[in-house]
Formats: sequence, structure tokens, C-alpha cells
Amino acid sequence: MEMITEVVALVASLAGLLTAIISLVVGRRNKEAITRQAVDISALQQAAASVAAVFTINTPRNGDNIEVPVYDEMWGTFKGTIPQGYRLWVLAKESSNFFLMHPPTQVTNTMKRWNQTNVRLATPGRWELHVCIADRDASDWLEARARQNNWSGFPTLPAGAETVEYVVVNRI
Repeated sequence: MEMITEVVALVASLAGLLTAIISLVVGRRNKEAITRQAVDISALQQAAASVAAVFTINTPRNGDNIEVPVYDEMWGTFKGTIPQGYRLWVLAKESSNFFLMHPPTQVTNTMKRWNQTNVRLATPGRWELHVCIADRDASDWLEARARQNNWSGFPTLPAGAETVEYVVVNRI
């Protein structure tokens, strides 16, 4: 009888061990599936953010000549909604570097209008003025540069930022 009890206990222990192993395998697969889903959701959010609003630059126009080193008349309109947690930024791009314009772009949601002052085009030549939409991380990165008075150029947009419209102007 004692041996039967020990065999039953051993079988019960083995069943418990097998259940634990199966749970670990299933848990790992579920974690991998959830991680893949999170990446997919993030990509969908990025795509939705880029098409949630349509932006127009009214002034300046492509090919305009700008005679002053500090341009205060940049503005435009938008249709749709800027996604929650996203902000607009204007960045000027010289040949290979983007430069942050500060103060940040002002947005009037009720009028569907945005404007940017203090657009600094330091040197004569061709400039691209980019209206960018940025998620929280990219906006934090841009704000940190401004807080540190870091006005140097950077070769690419920060992760989470994307150009939604731009014009090419000539600083003369």
C-alpha cells in the first residue's frame, strides 16, 4: 500500500512538473506574440499619425527668395486632427543638416492654422523648411536641445519625427 501511495505521489509530481513546463512554453510564446503585436500596434500608430492630418505651407512658397536672416512670416493650415501626444515642429535643412527653429511652432486647432516665427536661415543659399510631426519622444529630444542651447545641426530627424510638408526657399 505504501508503494502505491509513493507511485501516486510520483505521478502527481510528474504531472505537476509537466504542467509547469507546458505553462512556461505557452507563456514564452504568448510573450513573443504580445511583443510582436506591440510592434505592429506602434507601426499602425505611426502610420495613423502621418495621415491623421494634411498640412499646407501657405507662406513662404516653393522658390521664394528670403532676404532676411530671421524670417517671422511662416504659416500654414491643416485639415484633420493632430494626434494626441504629437506636436508640430519647423526644422530648416541646409545641404545635409537639420536645424531646430525655436520657439516651437504655434498651433491654433480651432482655426486649423499653425505659424512659426524666428526661422533662422544663417547663410545665403538653398534651404528646405520642413514642417514635422513628432511623437512625445522626438518632441522631448528637440526640447532638450533647445534647453541646452544646442543649435547645431543634426543629419537626420529624431526617431518618432517625420516631415509632413516642406518648401524650398533661397536665402539671399
